[in-house]
Amino acid sequence: MGRQALLSVVSAALSMHDPSVAKGVIFAPERASKDINFGQYVRIEESLNSKYLHDIALIRGVNNEKINKSKFSFSYQPHEEPKLIILRKEYKLDEVAASAKTEFEAMILLRNWTRSQFRRGDYQPFMRYFDALQVLRNNFRNRNNEPHKFGLEFRPCHFFPLFYAQVLLSMGYQPRLVRISPLEDKGYDGHGMTEVWSNQFRKWIAMDPDLNIHYEKGGVPLNLLEVHNERYVTRPSTIRIIQGIHTAGDFDPSKQVDIRDMIQLHGYIQILDMRNDWLTNHYFRGHPARSDRATLFWRDERQPAVFHFKPETNRIEDFYWTLNQTEIWVRDEKGTDGKIHLNFNTFTPNFRNFEILINRAKKIETPDPHFEWQLQPGLNRLEVRSVNQYGVPGIESWIEIEKR
Repeated sequence: MGRQALLSVVSAALSMHDPSVAKGVIFAPERASKDINFGQYVRIEESLNSKYLHDIALIRGVNNEKINKSKFSFSYQPHEEPKLIILRKEYKLDEVAASAKTEFEAMILLRNWTRSQFRRGDYQPFMRYFDALQVLRNNFRNRNNEPHKFGLEFRPCHFFPLFYAQVLLSMGYQPRLVRISPLEDKGYDGHGMTEVWSNQFRKWIAMDPDLNIHYEKGGVPLNLLEVHNERYVTRPSTIRIIQGIHTAGDFDPSKQVDIRDMIQLHGYIQILDMRNDWLTNHYFRGHPARSDRATLFWRDERQPAVFHFKPETNRIEDFYWTLNQTEIWVRDEKGTDGKIHLNFNTFTPNFRNFEILINRAKKIETPDPHFEWQLQPGLNRLEVRSVNQYGVPGIESWIEIEKR
């Protein structure tokens, strides 16, 4: 109670003056339109009901992404951070992921590489501000196998998720730190992991870089909540644990992680830090961005309530918001000379530009959210996706229209 009272005092003081200067990121075009708020635009699939557009074209097919936002804020790592650029180049991370045929395979290769750099017993000294580049350069090894020094060294399940998160960030992916704990721990302790946003699967995916595993069901990788919900099914679980391979010297293929044990560990789940900008934005201890209040706790009415002061939610969109999608909106008015006025909406951390493909042939790159689509006789197709500052493309939306 005293701790929370002190945090409340600090938060009140910072509301008047915050000495920490945080650098933010761009999520959408700086010239993003405000017209949508005034009803001038509708989602492209809703234009079927528009008498204006119906006069000039028929929609033959559409896949329009829908952005889901959390009511809780999350702070993203700015792409200009020099240490991330050096980390990627100095340790040849592009070569690490070069053999991957998919985005998800690249994430697994990067996880294997991360786990291969140190043994679990190479307990890394605490750092005031975690820096994966400095960790690699220090190359600390616990050669005498000294026991872990609580309060002075990272636990492996804290260290590897942080380390892996910054490796992912250097490659243009978006990670976050998460924690699982059995019911008896009441969420106060537990096992640290990483979740990473996947454009390929349109979801957050749980990765355990300490144990070097992830979960799959029907060939689809899972997030923490999906594993958590398996606690309450009556049939035997069909979740599979997929084990990675690492070369740190402590990989034992004979030791298998039991899925039943892991499901029980997913009792209380939480996003441990509502930020991944640790390299660039630094805060003193007790700052709201670096305290209990930066944690988001998942509330499940099927479980015993836990007494804490952390923000909590049972709304899936709050816990699993979406990233890197592009929505197509259209101005609800009669076009001129076969033109349709479009507006692209996105929520892409470190947004750079839109990539537009017309009729599978003409490619346009632009940071402008406004686009005049000149329809040609017959079938017309437009595909659009966002691209971030690392050159990583986002999730595509498309529309096919036949001009009358």
